[in-house]
Amino acid sequence: MARNIPVSRNHFYVRKDIEVDIELSSSHPDDYSGGSKQTITISNDVEDKIYLFDTAVPSQDKDYNKIDEMHLELYVNTTSSSSSIIPTFLTYPVKNIYSITEGTSVTLDKGLSVFTSTLQPDELPLVKETFDGVNKGFGTDDSDFTQPTRVVRLESDGEGYSIRWNEVVRAHFDFSMADKIIPTYHKYDAALNLKTDSRGPGNKLYYVEGYRNWMSNGVKVKRSLNTWLEKGAFVNRGFISAPNPNSAQIGQDGVKILGAQTFTNAVTPKNSIFNFIHKEPSVYDIKVQTLEDVGQDQFAFTMNNFDITTDDSLTDGQSARMHLFWENYSGATSGDAAKSLANCYGQAGGTNEPNMQTMFASITDIPVARSLDNLRDNLASIYRPEIEIVFKVKQLAPSLRKNNFGVLARTSLGRSVNFMFSNKSPNQDEGLWQYWNRMYTEATTGDGSLFHLCGMVNGATASGSFSLFSTVVNEAGAIVVGSGKRVPSIASLNTQYGIEAPLNEWIRMRIRQHSNDGSALAYFPDLPADSDGVVPNIVMAGSFANAYYGGTNTVVTGISNFRAVSTSGSSTDSIDHDLDPDLDGGVNDRQTEVLIDSISFHGYNHNIENVTRGKLTSTPSDSPLEIKSTPVVTNPATEFAYNGSKNTRASKTSKDNFYTQAKTPSPTVVAFGFDDIATSTTVANTFLQFNNYSSALGAASTSINDVFIKWGYSDKDLNAGPVTASHLNLTQGTDIITDGQPLFLDNFTQRGYLKISGSTAINAAIGGEWVKTTCPYVNCLVLAVSQDGKSIVVDNPEMFDEPVGSGGQMYVAFRQNNSTSMANNVLFNTYAAMNAGSGSVGQKADDLYQVRPREGNVIFLNRSIKRDDKDAVDMATTTYTTSSSGISRLLISPKKFWLWGMIQNVAPQANNARSWGEWYDAPTYSGSTLSPRIYDNARLYASTGTIGTTYNEFLYNDGSNQNTWDLNYKSSDNILEMSKDYGYGAYKEPTGDEPAEIGGYINKSTVISGSNTAYFDLSRYASVTKLSPFQELKFAVYPELDNAFYYNINFDSSDGSNSSRRPNMIYGYNKPLPSIDNLTVSPRFDFLKENVNVDSFGKSNGTDIQFNWQESKDIDYRILFVDTINIKSKYHRAKFIAPLNESGTTAKFYPSAEAYAAGTGVALTGANLPDIEGAQGYATKFAGSTQLKDDTVRTRFGASEFTVMATLKPSSDASDSNPDVALEVSGSSGNPIFVLALNNSNQVIVKVDGTTRMTSTTSFSFDNSEQIQTVVTYNKNLDTDNLKLYINGKLEDTNDYTSSITTDGKVFIGGDNGNSNFYSGMIEEISIHDKECYVVTNARGFTLNTKALPDLSSGESNKYQARMFAFDKTNIRGLTRDDVATSNSASWKVTGVA
Repeated sequence: MARNIPVSRNHFYVRKDIEVDIELSSSHPDDYSGGSKQTITISNDVEDKIYLFDTAVPSQDKDYNKIDEMHLELYVNTTSSSSSIIPTFLTYPVKNIYSITEGTSVTLDKGLSVFTSTLQPDELPLVKETFDGVNKGFGTDDSDFTQPTRVVRLESDGEGYSIRWNEVVRAHFDFSMADKIIPTYHKYDAALNLKTDSRGPGNKLYYVEGYRNWMSNGVKVKRSLNTWLEKGAFVNRGFISAPNPNSAQIGQDGVKILGAQTFTNAVTPKNSIFNFIHKEPSVYDIKVQTLEDVGQDQFAFTMNNFDITTDDSLTDGQSARMHLFWENYSGATSGDAAKSLANCYGQAGGTNEPNMQTMFASITDIPVARSLDNLRDNLASIYRPEIEIVFKVKQLAPSLRKNNFGVLARTSLGRSVNFMFSNKSPNQDEGLWQYWNRMYTEATTGDGSLFHLCGMVNGATASGSFSLFSTVVNEAGAIVVGSGKRVPSIASLNTQYGIEAPLNEWIRMRIRQHSNDGSALAYFPDLPADSDGVVPNIVMAGSFANAYYGGTNTVVTGISNFRAVSTSGSSTDSIDHDLDPDLDGGVNDRQTEVLIDSISFHGYNHNIENVTRGKLTSTPSDSPLEIKSTPVVTNPATEFAYNGSKNTRASKTSKDNFYTQAKTPSPTVVAFGFDDIATSTTVANTFLQFNNYSSALGAASTSINDVFIKWGYSDKDLNAGPVTASHLNLTQGTDIITDGQPLFLDNFTQRGYLKISGSTAINAAIGGEWVKTTCPYVNCLVLAVSQDGKSIVVDNPEMFDEPVGSGGQMYVAFRQNNSTSMANNVLFNTYAAMNAGSGSVGQKADDLYQVRPREGNVIFLNRSIKRDDKDAVDMATTTYTTSSSGISRLLISPKKFWLWGMIQNVAPQANNARSWGEWYDAPTYSGSTLSPRIYDNARLYASTGTIGTTYNEFLYNDGSNQNTWDLNYKSSDNILEMSKDYGYGAYKEPTGDEPAEIGGYINKSTVISGSNTAYFDLSRYASVTKLSPFQELKFAVYPELDNAFYYNINFDSSDGSNSSRRPNMIYGYNKPLPSIDNLTVSPRFDFLKENVNVDSFGKSNGTDIQFNWQESKDIDYRILFVDTINIKSKYHRAKFIAPLNESGTTAKFYPSAEAYAAGTGVALTGANLPDIEGAQGYATKFAGSTQLKDDTVRTRFGASEFTVMATLKPSSDASDSNPDVALEVSGSSGNPIFVLALNNSNQVIVKVDGTTRMTSTTSFSFDNSEQIQTVVTYNKNLDTDNLKLYINGKLEDTNDYTSSITTDGKVFIGGDNGNSNFYSGMIEEISIHDKECYVVTNARGFTLNTKALPDLSSGESNKYQARMFAFDKTNIRGLTRDDVATSNSASWKVTGVA
């Protein structure tokens, strides 16, 4: 690209308007508005956009004028690039068989964003943990987590007492000293020693060591030993702490346990989905610690390991192993010493019941379930998210039996595998059964919620299976809750409502709640169905389910183990207090081992695709607008019944397993977000065009029935968060029209338009009900928030592929349930509350946006979303930053005026009246899912207009593509003529392993940034192609597609509002230089001839001389200079030369031919306005309001003679009696010396000394097309006709003016010295000489009267030189014979005549 056209010698240029031009976008391939745009963009960034135009070759006035240059002229408004690389564009010729038609549809810029929203729970889980070492957790992790220390028994007979730090804190709370203790001073499981403070026999008191460090007032809290034992103290018989290895190292009999060879890493909150992990310490005796061998049976040996291993997995090559090992004990069975050895984890606080060996991991801050669908016949929700856990129980000891003081009545959960689902997370100081007891109690009496699945072995051995059942059911006597750490127990191991699951096999378990406070279904789709064909299932009763805090937000996976029990322990002094012997005799080591292959969360949100096109983002969307119906698993209308028959619990009809299978079709929601709906043009009576339709059935696609299409908008009375029936508040066919009119999409069977009507409902909505806010179908779950609240992790990051910055897309972050009372089961927010800043950020202030493009699913915001705009609610609280999870209810959505359509892509049942929800809970539903309908995107238009050319077709067709063409320059079968080589090589087809070679383009142009006129040089096309007058030419301009750098230019189109900026094709004509030669001079009369009467001649005519020459036919006028000095160029004795052929804004003049040759010009004052259509390239085009001037008095004329030459192309005459001044020379006092002007009769006038002296006899058109070559000569010494006016070689007027001319003055071009009487049109090639020239009006012969030529100079005869210059309408300027037709020099010597 050039900023100007380099003018070639002997060329003139003709500008031809481009009357037909269009912008075509591959992103909107059915858009035919490209011909009605006032500006056009060529781009490879946001969209691939190309430029097509056609032009006609101008007619030629002379046969010998050959077009050998072509230049596309564009006025570039803006350019942009992703790098410092200068944008490059390719121009191709288009085959003549194609036509280009400008359509008249008009796009509307309402900031439209388009999203699709579907339910695809299995294809796109929210999170899937496969234990690959990546932290996938929600919210924040337990920042205090460390691996627990090993406890190692020493060879010592000493006895003491210890207490865990969490029990110390709890005790001080009970002692009413909560404000004195520093609860975070130690780790929660740190063991501190009790010290004695004796007051005499029988009055011994104990206190906790180190109290001065963690009691703010240094108070020593002393209590009796029994009191401390009740608070959790235990006998510490010679134990110390030692560093814990990352994994288990030793097995029974010296054999390494499973996984020691394949251990990858310990599972921690930092490398897994778990936010918190609880493990009791492993207990080694001294022999194991020092010799790495098994210990002695009378001492404790336990191992607690939670590792990532590669030795056994189902899917991705690794799994997590939870493993508890407790060696068999064969020592003493009673007494404190025995209890300290056998029960190394102590006794439950305040009891003699031994504590279990436990381990658990919790996932907290899980997004709470909200309604996402309208699938029921009443538009209510029947779809809920699911949690999937894939696990294998490898080892599980026989269940632990409770004695209850001699009466065998119950089964303890002490040896078990456990899955808990609740609305509160474990506290950092809680063990597994402490947490269970708290949640059970709070679910019964407070705001807690708990589901619990427990797996245990029913019998002496596992026998290949274990029982899995729900413990928390509304069954009298089913559960006994222990206090403190006590383990719950059940009346009997009855699996009537549970299942028998295989040991050492992978089990896929799915859990789905009916509602946030309802029962839950667990089913096992991969386990064999029973003899009735029923998929194994368990229903967990909703009796202890609450929707407080939004409902379930925590999942706990835990295992529990206890050493073998060989005796009955009714005595409080027994190591087996309240236990009965194991059914296998209690002589074996006990292990609980579970492998977890994966944990995944499905269906917690819509799958959102950003299908917006045409916005500047770092990640432009390429997702299609796909309308499909996806089958999903749904719930019945009433809750799952925990005590129902296995054949009906998960079935719609007995044994059909309906609620374990994805059988219900779910629709696609298409959401349109506008930044404005009422300014300038409302969205009423506008059109959304769906582009580029495709379907497996093509034109045979079945129309979607109206009852399966529903619409809604963001009414201010709607709640934010869950989807409700109220969100579908518009009517298909009335408010939104999708068929019945030409060019419409006919209920999504083809590309085309839908109409947002001007109905009563639409206009009422625009009048105030329709608000700019969130969209229930376009929300992201906020999964994590940075410490400063500005960086967030979301689940649908593509939603943020929108323009960033303060001028980009705005967002609203909001918390469902914006109450400050956390125990609130209302799961939504309201527009009114959010607009006041309650529970929201960005709705009130409209100032939440991205500061830079996303990185994966991490979003960078301009301000914190941790606290709402009302400064009343902490929005993003997490389990391990506060006491409850707010982030589990936190959403973020683009802030828009929303219109959404819900489209169920199904065929109705043949025998049905066709109603929404006919698929719901209908065992015999016979409808079918239709083939997906796929569009590229949608765009908003003010009208459908008249059809024109599109990216898909050379003329748009209503329906399928009938006029297809290919615009891809990388294929051979396209619209481009690429077979010729224009200097960059022709296109070459791929051959063998060789790829195609891109070629056939005329020009590869770069466009420099900034607003200016740009020129694409297409001259190679003119030189290769023979052009004919009026020939129609078509061209296409492309960006470089698939370039690593993205860029665009925007320029005015042929329909642009500023006519001077519209695109043109400029044709360069090669005008051969005229020739003039063989100039000869001779006396007019030969006095030596016979019969010549010499007496009849005198000075007046006797000395006349005759010039003769030869010239070509294409000459318009000639000038002859005669002088006694050498004549080099047409600028002979010039005092002022203003070529006015500059292409820039500065024009110069030259005070002499020598200065002109040297290029040492002087800038004229004023802005130059160049135009390429001058006589020979650029000329200054005056607009009737500006002028150029040299405001310095300089010598311009000779006192007795001068010549003034100027080339004019006026565009209008004078508007009144005051002439329009083309050129004025004024004296120092402002008196006009010389004026060349136009009057209001289309005549040229010349003023000298302020008086009109000459007026052309010819009236000219003054229409910006007729060129006027003006020459004014003056010679004071002539007898008559001293002043002469020549135009185009013809003498127009003379005047007998004999006064001397003022020689010095200022020069004004385009106006007078008073800055008025402005000229309109082009002016160029002005020269003022202090010598008269002769305008030769006849070809080949000129008689010069020499009377005014002095014969002598200083007493000697003068030797005269003469040179003639000939001009056509093009070759008018230059210093050399190659520029201007120049004759040879002719000379003579004057001898005088008497």
